[in-house]
Amino acid sequence: TLSTDLDFPGNPIQLSHIPRSARLTELEFCFPLRRTTPRALRDLFARHGSHLPGSFGKACERLEFNPVEGVLRGYIDLVFQADGKWWLVDWKSNWLGPNGDAYTPSTLQAEMDRHLYPLQYLLYTLALDRWLTLRVPGYQYERDFGGVRYLFLRGLDPTRPGQGIFSDRPSPALLRDLGDLLLPKSQEAIP
Repeated sequence: TLSTDLDFPGNPIQLSHIPRSARLTELEFCFPLRRTTPRALRDLFARHGSHLPGSFGKACERLEFNPVEGVLRGYIDLVFQADGKWWLVDWKSNWLGPNGDAYTPSTLQAEMDRHLYPLQYLLYTLALDRWLTLRVPGYQYERDFGGVRYLFLRGLDPTRPGQGIFSDRPSPALLRDLGDLLLPKSQEAIP
């Protein structure tokens, strides 16, 4: 895991090269949540379908929960800064097969959709964006956020770059609209 190239375009970065001062582990977040329904989230994802990975928009059709409001709390496995950008990492130990060949981009995408992991990382990205907006002077999402990496630990192989790694960078418009939907008006500070 530490010696695997994290699939950065044009610049191989490995976790073993990230100094402790440039990373945050188990970053806790907590933000107020406006009353939200599954329908509102499905409609939002339908509007942004071209900015969603794989068939996540279709997978969201099965999203069901009672309307909620209150506080959303969670933990982001790892946040780090490299190449002047902030990155979000989540570890996954899902079993997809007996060897690395089972952790292809298409099988990772199917697994991401099956578990609605894109919703998870969109919430994480929204939380991290709020955190950075409040704590890093001059932070701007479009310039300073690098993206999301989901590392499927059983599929990582330092000799096969990109294997076992799901990558995305949510569009600024999607993140802004998600913030508009979920955050009370006084909390909106997404560029």
